[in-house]
Amino acid sequence: MDRIAHRLRARRAFTLVELLTVIVIIGILAGLITAAAVRGRTRANVVGIKSEITQLEMALEAYKQKYGEYPPDLTDLAALDRHLKRAFPRYPGNAATFLNSVAAAYGINSPDLTKLGPASALVIFLGGIPEQPGSSKPAGFHADPKNPFQWGEPRTQPFFEFDVSRLMISDPANPNTLLCQYRPAKAATPAPYVYFKCRRLALPTNQPRFQYDEYAYVDNNGAVHPLSYAFAPDSICVPYLEFNPTAAVPNPLPPQNQLDPSGVNPRQWAEAGKFQIICAGLDGRFGNGLVGGSPQEFRYRRLGLNFSDDGGDFDNITNFSEGTLEDELE
Repeated sequence: MDRIAHRLRARRAFTLVELLTVIVIIGILAGLITAAAVRGRTRANVVGIKSEITQLEMALEAYKQKYGEYPPDLTDLAALDRHLKRAFPRYPGNAATFLNSVAAAYGINSPDLTKLGPASALVIFLGGIPEQPGSSKPAGFHADPKNPFQWGEPRTQPFFEFDVSRLMISDPANPNTLLCQYRPAKAATPAPYVYFKCRRLALPTNQPRFQYDEYAYVDNNGAVHPLSYAFAPDSICVPYLEFNPTAAVPNPLPPQNQLDPSGVNPRQWAEAGKFQIICAGLDGRFGNGLVGGSPQEFRYRRLGLNFSDDGGDFDNITNFSEGTLEDELE
């Protein structure tokens, strides 16, 4: 009897193998729960950025409804001059005086206007300028059509409510550099939202017209290049292309930087005729534009063709993707 009781008491204790097995199982379950939590947090951050991009998109549509066209992306001062004649027809200044006045309203004197571009237009046109000196919160423009840069009331309402804590009005390293950039809340680095407006190129008459010239420029040799924004030497944002589903696709495809001599248009800009809003994603990098160490200018959504080797493109979030660009790869 004592021997049986002793055996029963001995069986109540864990053996070393059983204890290690339980620890391994707990570790596996903890790892699965942690991975699921990380994926859930990542997806929530992507959804948050996508929601804000949608709000920016709606603000741009409201801007177009009021002024008849989308705001320029500040890649071309001549385009800004043309837009000012439409949006502020009684304003006596030109593109340069307009941008200098914006800078002065934010307390920046003698700004370097070459630093403005596709990452600055959203804040300037959707937000405006502060209502009073010393403030950095965009509060529309003054309602006086001849002088929209006055302080005080009455004012036009901003099209978008910018979070001041995420605004980069000037470069901390150079306070006289006007940036007017807006960064997403959940990104790893302060890479801003970038906005490219659709436009047509003034191509020579002997070159055919293609849809994919809308966010591009022609160099002195006649080659077509996309507009771009360089946040850093290894983080370069360009508009994205997609294949035109209504056109026959030649095989092989024509060289990237040349117009297709056959007259076939196998590609077009994503959101052709409108605009692109691009976020660098949660890693804060747009991609370096290198494939196999060679620079590639044109990048294709859905296919991932010419996406950067460093993977920076894949988590980019745009107004024409449901989530990240990687989510819609075919």
